[in-house]
Amino acid sequence: MRTSDPELAAQLREIKLFVCDIDGTLTDGTTTWLGPEHGWVQTYRHRDGDAIRQLVAAGVGFVPLSRNGSACARARMQTLGLDTRWLGVDDKLPALREILAAFAVEPRHVLVMGDGTHDAVLMPVVGIGVAVADAHPLATRAARLVTQAGGGQGAVEELITAILDARG
Repeated sequence: MRTSDPELAAQLREIKLFVCDIDGTLTDGTTTWLGPEHGWVQTYRHRDGDAIRQLVAAGVGFVPLSRNGSACARARMQTLGLDTRWLGVDDKLPALREILAAFAVEPRHVLVMGDGTHDAVLMPVVGIGVAVADAHPLATRAARLVTQAGGGQGAVEELITAILDARG
């Protein structure tokens, strides 16, 4: 992801909270049913997790916001030390408003990353909206940035690297 645009780099430096979808963004959107004993499972990239930890260590909050409330998603977010209050939500826009209030952050200091139509409606509300490369067309149109990587293929790491690079 290129951040040679000085205005964009300045906006990335001002981000205080990264709100991220799970299915199709942190994962490739694939779920596998392992039966009633184990439920649904997904695959997550370790490097995305490492990047999330680096971002949080640099003082930027990271909040997963997803319609997925599965045990698998909760377990992965908990292993990263993330707040899981906004997993399994039906409507993301009211949930985003709750997040802004809970973290006492202005929308212009928030970045939303996603891949679907439920994410596209959030992007105009915040400072920067980002879609993954293989996002739904409504999300790519609503986004200020589109990653080179697809969902679950390093898009989160790519964006976090750009944020940390902009911060110096």
